[in-house]
Amino acid sequence: MQRMISYLTMLYKIIHSKIIFGAILLLCMFTFPRLISWANIKTFKSGEAPPNNFLVAVSDGNNSQLFKLIPFGKISRDSNLYINKEGVPTIQVGEFSSATYHLIEWSNDRKIIETISSDDDYTFTSKYEIRGANVTPLTFKVFGPGHMFQGVIVAIIFCYLLFYFLRRHINGISKTCAR
Repeated sequence: MQRMISYLTMLYKIIHSKIIFGAILLLCMFTFPRLISWANIKTFKSGEAPPNNFLVAVSDGNNSQLFKLIPFGKISRDSNLYINKEGVPTIQVGEFSSATYHLIEWSNDRKIIETISSDDDYTFTSKYEIRGANVTPLTFKVFGPGHMFQGVIVAIIFCYLLFYFLRRHINGISKTCAR
């Protein structure tokens, strides 16, 4: 019984600690925006058109090592789709912008590619499949300031409710044990 009271006293101090509350709040503030972004991943059905910011990698002229990202709607039959088996190239588009290309799966008839375009505010992740000359969008994800704002609000509410209920529960248990 004495050991349980010492555990409850320790828990009581932890749940009333502003440092612990702040640490959990910071952890939630970094985690929740990404979770909200992952929850909003758009998966496309066959034949469904992606949004305008769904980007596909095409070769940049004669240099096969460079690529550029163009919107899915601007791909034509004569577009030279970028397929590079070696390495993970990243190019700087501007001072705060970059583009990355990942070859996820490679077989003779099917290639799955993911492109990531980041600028100062937003990150667009497009995953698509290439079969011959056909490009089929698979998934699309956006991460931006809206996710950060939503995540911070959710983190503050979550931490407040977590500590509120822990305090009520631990205080109730400690009063019961003290009797």
